[in-house]
Amino acid sequence: MLKNFLLICTNVLFGKKIVLINSPLQFLNFIELVNLKKKNQEFQHKYIFLAYLSDKRIKIIKNINKKVYFSNYLIIPFKYNINVYFLHLLIKFRKYFLKDFKNLIFGDFEYYLFKEFYKISKNKVMLDDGTKSLLFNKRFNLSKKNLTIFTIFKKETFPKVKTIINNYFFLNKFINKNKSCKKKINYYIGSPFVEAGILTKSQYLFLINKIINYYKNLEFIYIPHHAEEKHNYLSYKFKNILVPKYNIELYLANKNFYPNLIVGSHSTSFPIIKRIFKNNIKLNPFNFEVNYKVRAPGYNSYAISETGNFFKKNILKKIKKIIINVS
Repeated sequence: MLKNFLLICTNVLFGKKIVLINSPLQFLNFIELVNLKKKNQEFQHKYIFLAYLSDKRIKIIKNINKKVYFSNYLIIPFKYNINVYFLHLLIKFRKYFLKDFKNLIFGDFEYYLFKEFYKISKNKVMLDDGTKSLLFNKRFNLSKKNLTIFTIFKKETFPKVKTIINNYFFLNKFINKNKSCKKKINYYIGSPFVEAGILTKSQYLFLINKIINYYKNLEFIYIPHHAEEKHNYLSYKFKNILVPKYNIELYLANKNFYPNLIVGSHSTSFPIIKRIFKNNIKLNPFNFEVNYKVRAPGYNSYAISETGNFFKKNILKKIKKIIINVS
């Protein structure tokens, strides 16, 4: 722990470049970026620093790292190695007394800690954070000077910002070459709507039941998002629940078959799976809207609408919409 503490202090105060990750998806996108730009030294780093993540997310990131043999980098979580208040003091000291970072690679444009690093960095690369990135133009209020976004979304999504398109070429290398058939396996990709306060538990159960009722003759295996609480997803009463060691995209790439169907609602996994597997997997995401009289505190009609419109344009033109009236 002392060694990592000193590495964090040294890099935060004197490092020329730094990588900050806040989720498994951001880490996967960082791997893609580094492999795409492997001849460019600006994108090569010794250390990857993880924000104050849950133990579950840290474990998933390390599992991804192990699975893709991305072992040239030392992964250092802030959580186990440095007090957040002391880290803020180091950032402030550098801000007032030392030079800015030359290069910053970061993942979460809304995370307060990453914003502080952003303010003291000259050149910035933002890693796509899934459908949350669709809200970038509305929510990001810092200078976009010298900012590049590495993304699966079209350039028009980020006007006046330089973009690099992520086609997941590296992840494609891990697709099992023996994929020769489809199996009658159907997945329901979960979302942490309850944990984020977007939906109440009864509303999320209503949404799940409405979706699976469209397929009365099929059984679904529920794949919870890594931010979902175990006591919640166990109560959804699916006969089968699958919790992969790493993210769903890497899990699907590694299997020797294609699933028959994947359903869910507003999951970032849908556009990524579409990009990687093309039309080899049938995807059927559902849109939803909650009656204004029973909306939970975290419900954001703009975010729900933006994600729904993106899915309609890029995943499924005739996407079904579920109206939630329960509280």
